[in-house]
Amino acid sequence: MVIITHFLAILPLSFARKLGRAGARLAESRSPRTLEITRINLNLCFPDLPSEEIESLALQSHYSLGELTAESGASWIWPTNRLLGQVNRITGREILDQAYADGKGVIAILPHLGNWEVVGLYLAEHFPTTSLYDPPAYPPVDRMIYRSRSRNGANLVPTNRRGVAQLVKALQAGNVTAILPDQVPRDPGSSVHAPFFGRDAVTMTLVSRLLQRSNSRAILITAIRNTEGFEIHIHQVNEEIYHTDPVLSTSAMNSGLEGLIQLAPEQYAWEYKRFRPVPRDGSSPYRAPREH
Repeated sequence: MVIITHFLAILPLSFARKLGRAGARLAESRSPRTLEITRINLNLCFPDLPSEEIESLALQSHYSLGELTAESGASWIWPTNRLLGQVNRITGREILDQAYADGKGVIAILPHLGNWEVVGLYLAEHFPTTSLYDPPAYPPVDRMIYRSRSRNGANLVPTNRRGVAQLVKALQAGNVTAILPDQVPRDPGSSVHAPFFGRDAVTMTLVSRLLQRSNSRAILITAIRNTEGFEIHIHQVNEEIYHTDPVLSTSAMNSGLEGLIQLAPEQYAWEYKRFRPVPRDGSSPYRAPREH
């Protein structure tokens, strides 16, 4: 993977993306389960869309992940100024600046949409940044990604209690952090069920807990790919995200994530099993024999 990433870094971004889409097309037959989960989630989140539009959106999401993979050369190897030079539009920067000016630290909440590595580098380029880091199992890949995410001064802390405590202290000191809250956490006690596109979804409570412990501010942010590079969008949060009730807080967060995803739903990673199981009836929309 390290060699492939360095090869991708040689390519122009536009060509790397074409290569990623082509690779994703070739891999369609090898990832039927991923596409099946994506279709299930899309049908749950967009029940009024015709089946042909669901299928088109599922395939475009699959191809988008191929583009993201091919962008790893630029994301992890290119000098920061070269990568951020691909950002050709920023909306809502004043929201981020105002949140940072409060001096209480900022939690930048971003979904798995577009290219989240660009967001991390963008934040660390402009603000003191501390972020959680879960190292990959393969040491050469770990070293490559660690160097990448810390190459413009970001401080990376482990994804354990000690790391979270360090993150809270950094936020209280006025740092910025980026959190991707739309995966299913390993610990069931670290999540609640909250509405996501009108359905109860497993939602991690990390952002809610960090806000309560650090008294920091929150914003929503994403980096969406366009034909010339990337555009960064920054949105306000619903003030209910600061509520002490984790269900109300995570519901407000999910609502904000929906707004970002609607900007480019084809660039969202729809393959997470976030809708299992719903506690009201114990059912799951995913096929039980294939659960893991």
